[in-house]
Amino acid sequence: MGHRELDRGVLEALRRYDSPTLSNAIETFDVRPRDEGFASMEIRCLFPDLGVMVGYAATATIRARGRGEGAGGVSHAYVRLESVGDPVHVGGLTVRPGDLIHADQHGVLLVPADIAAELPAAADRIIEREQEFIRWVRSAEFDPDRLADMRRIRH
Repeated sequence: MGHRELDRGVLEALRRYDSPTLSNAIETFDVRPRDEGFASMEIRCLFPDLGVMVGYAATATIRARGRGEGAGGVSHAYVRLESVGDPVHVGGLTVRPGDLIHADQHGVLLVPADIAAELPAAADRIIEREQEFIRWVRSAEFDPDRLADMRRIRH
């Protein structure tokens, strides 16, 4: 891996959050454009019961040939390993060996390792801010005009 591994406690802390919350937390550090760092919707979670996955990428490329268009699955295809340890392009992301990945039922996210240890606290602030907003929306003090002003929406 090209960079040092994080403390296991940081990885476990990152597992407590879903990918949308973690993505919002990353945005507060302004380390990349807001439309980068997550896989496109073509990457789908087929086993949501597995929960949140956090770990380091190991990359490889393969070439498959078999029955039918795209071979459908490895069990009915001839698969040849093309490369190991090179960057790969998956769902609009360029993933390099050792990249920190967070994945769950909502999507796949590249986590900048240099801010990873700070992300749990940032995610907690995001959650608190969202909960405060939800409490206000559900309260008697809620005012749609005030909401429009907050969102800078003009009717």
